[in-house]
Amino acid sequence: MPVLVTPPVRRPFDAGGWLTATTLNVNGVGVDLPATMRQVATAQNAPLIDVTAASKALVEGLGPALPDRAELFSAYGANEMAKLVLQRIRELNLSPVPYLR
Repeated sequence: MPVLVTPPVRRPFDAGGWLTATTLNVNGVGVDLPATMRQVATAQNAPLIDVTAASKALVEGLGPALPDRAELFSAYGANEMAKLVLQRIRELNLSPVPYLR
């Protein structure tokens, strides 16, 4: 069974300290990719790992002064995103659960 995974947010903040609309759409063309993936998951009754929502909470919690070490492509940032995915895999009790340590 396929599992859909939404993309993580990026870190552009507006002047008020909130993530911008482009950040939340996770692209620069205005298509709300995470919302579309959520719709497909619902229509296909497929499991969804909503990294967009989880990473939004993480990035907003760290705020606009997000340290470079928390960038998604740093070891720390990649580890934090992986933990979000792992947590949801466990919550959904997906097939790799017995192999996780």
